[in-house]
Amino acid sequence: MKLPAEEFLRRYLQHVLPEGFHKVRYFGLWSPTNRKELRAVQEQLATGQREEQQPAPVATTGRMCPCCGKGVMVVIEVLPRRARSPPGGTALQLVGRKQ
Repeated sequence: MKLPAEEFLRRYLQHVLPEGFHKVRYFGLWSPTNRKELRAVQEQLATGQREEQQPAPVATTGRMCPCCGKGVMVVIEVLPRRARSPPGGTALQLVGRKQ
């Protein structure tokens, strides 16, 4: 199979890691101890067969509409709490008081 020079370089450079990256061949999927798993994944990708996955269940927040009780309320924005003075007056007033 002959390739044009640009296509050859494009394919070759896909295997070159960016500066500062190091390929680790002794850990994870590329580890020699995981050859069987790697071969199984390669075969699945080559044949196009994939295991059927169950869709993840949709988690509901449980915040039902207080008016109709049917709709689910969605949080659009959470406002930050503002600093408040202590009950009974401002902090400066409380410093001067005697208990």
